[in-house]
Amino acid sequence: MSQIYKATASSPSVPTNFKADAGTAVPAGNTLKVYGSSGITTTGSGDTLTISRTNNIVSYTNVVGPDTYVVQITDQFLSCDTTLGPITIVLPIVANYSSFVIKDRTGTSGTNNITITTVAGLLPIDGDPFLTISDPYENVQVLNSITGYEVY
Repeated sequence: MSQIYKATASSPSVPTNFKADAGTAVPAGNTLKVYGSSGITTTGSGDTLTISRTNNIVSYTNVVGPDTYVVQITDQFLSCDTTLGPITIVLPIVANYSSFVIKDRTGTSGTNNITITTVAGLLPIDGDPFLTISDPYENVQVLNSITGYEVY
């Protein structure tokens, strides 16, 4: 949500509150603080406040088979091409609620499967040591719940 205020002769005062995407911000002492969060920066110059995105919303990783790919904590979306051979995706053992999407981009996982596991099979994926993508264009979303991964 954007709100632009321009003073006019009939209304020269500054508004006392500003509507945001969630809630309302009320300036204190004619100061309104604006902060960015992960991946967002704010800059001001003169009468302009600029809010910018500093990184991609989704981290896209291209995996081409045959390969064993060890997922990095910064990965989010793994796009798999199994045209030339199978792929094994090794999920990390992390202590946070990381989420990953693994997708058969080329529709060839029926011939060359995508196997998803964890480092040394230490964490289960919905109770199993591994998961297999074998349907064309299938995707799987997993969330690390500290004691294992859950498919959602």
